[in-house]
Amino acid sequence: MADYEFPIEVKRAVTVAIADRLRYDKPAPSDKDKPGEEDHRRIVRMTLRYREVGGHHEPDVTEWDERDLFGKGIGIPTIVHGVELAACRDAAYRFGGDCIYVLAFHAKDYNNRSSFVFKIPGGQEIQHMALPMGRGGMMHGRGEEIGIAERLMPDILKYVSEKEARIEQKTELVFGTLVKQVQQLSGVVTDYTDRELKLREIAANAEDHQYEREKRHREDDAEAQRKKEMWETIKKHIPEAVPYVLTAIQRISGGPNGQAQSPEFAKWYAEQQRAAAEKAAQASRENGKDSEPEASPGGDKGGSGGGGNGGGNGADVAAASGEPSMLDQLKFRVAFDTSRFVALIQSRGKLDAAREALTDEQRALFDEIVTASKDVDFEQSDSVARIAGLSLMFGGAVQAAPVSGARLLEALDSVSKVALVELSNLLKLYAEAMQAG
Repeated sequence: MADYEFPIEVKRAVTVAIADRLRYDKPAPSDKDKPGEEDHRRIVRMTLRYREVGGHHEPDVTEWDERDLFGKGIGIPTIVHGVELAACRDAAYRFGGDCIYVLAFHAKDYNNRSSFVFKIPGGQEIQHMALPMGRGGMMHGRGEEIGIAERLMPDILKYVSEKEARIEQKTELVFGTLVKQVQQLSGVVTDYTDRELKLREIAANAEDHQYEREKRHREDDAEAQRKKEMWETIKKHIPEAVPYVLTAIQRISGGPNGQAQSPEFAKWYAEQQRAAAEKAAQASRENGKDSEPEASPGGDKGGSGGGGNGGGNGADVAAASGEPSMLDQLKFRVAFDTSRFVALIQSRGKLDAAREALTDEQRALFDEIVTASKDVDFEQSDSVARIAGLSLMFGGAVQAAPVSGARLLEALDSVSKVALVELSNLLKLYAEAMQAG
């Protein structure tokens, strides 16, 4: 049989603790000092508990009441021996090392008034069964000695290994759950922070966009008002505005970013200017005024200086003979060719295509030319001057943006392109004549 005994140090500590809590070594209170009064600090019950790993649970093993502690024939050795048997029997089949037990002492109206903790080794029953069966154990059929320890040890090792594996799995599960929880909380905080930052960025961008939109609207309104006032002034005072238009054309004759002076454009424009000069010279000869252009061949070739001199001589001769001057004839021809060009593209269905190829400013001038061409009276000098001035301003606007002129040429058919080129050359001669005059 197994010897259910405490180690000597544990037995001594348990004996001292029980004697101290139960006041076996102290005199009992006298009723003479406090008659009729009961001592509430007196211990009446004692409980033995097993403390599990981690100390979270302490299930009861056994309990002693007042009769077991203070009955007749009961003393400290008896109580200690009872605790010793109860604790050792409970620890006999508990594996995994030392077992921790707690002695809890209870007063009448106060549970767990005091406690005492002690530790004893576990698995005593297995050790007792294994040790005596070393040589006098059961005999195998072949004469070999096989004790109970050899038969139980594989199962015990398997149980211990499985228990440790379950403990590790539980530990990993708890740790993994905690890690996932922390990651989830971190993800929630990060998402919330990112969403707040995005909302603030969107709000800031919305304010900036609103400011830029309002600013652009104010600028567009101011620009539209300025252009409206400028066009109304030009329409009312076209003859007075022509010198300023000529100055603007002369200033931007180089074109934006040098586009008008590109080799291809310069070659094409020189060819058109030469053809226009020859056509103008031929028209002058047909009208009986070919003596001055012949005297100045440079004017026939469309040079800016020669054109100016030729225009001045033609004006002097016309003034002397009572005929209209060269400038008036060019003005009349510009007005006539402009009206003819508008009527041509209207009849060939290219009016809308021509408008789409122009910018807003150019389209506004073009619409004015179309309107003026419907009501033009070539017998009235004011009507001729109005449409000639509008045509000159339109030519200057197209010359300032050669890209629009290229789009306009692409939108027209072959016949309309010829009419537009002739009108452009005539406007060039008209502008040079006005500058020379």
